[in-house]
Amino acid sequence: MIKLKHQYLKPLVSLILIGFFANSTIAQSNTDFQTWSAIELAYKPNKKLSLGLEGQWRLKENASITDQYFAQLMSDYEVFHNFKLGVAMRYIRDNDTK
Repeated sequence: MIKLKHQYLKPLVSLILIGFFANSTIAQSNTDFQTWSAIELAYKPNKKLSLGLEGQWRLKENASITDQYFAQLMSDYEVFHNFKLGVAMRYIRDNDTK
């Protein structure tokens, strides 16, 4: 374990914080506005079976072009207490334009 004297601790923490905030401001210089929307529907016909449908839609280029969308269908079945088996299927459409 590394032991630091109290006199070195304050400047070290200051340098770490300055480095962190300088890096985060550089990362935020991107001017492209993107959105990500999602909706999920869930249905439980009985105590052991649950069904779900989820859709997500991502936009890029200042929220004017579809980047990606997908739909997912899910099902879970509780075999016995705290043991579930599930299956899911996902369709993904990816827009590969730059």
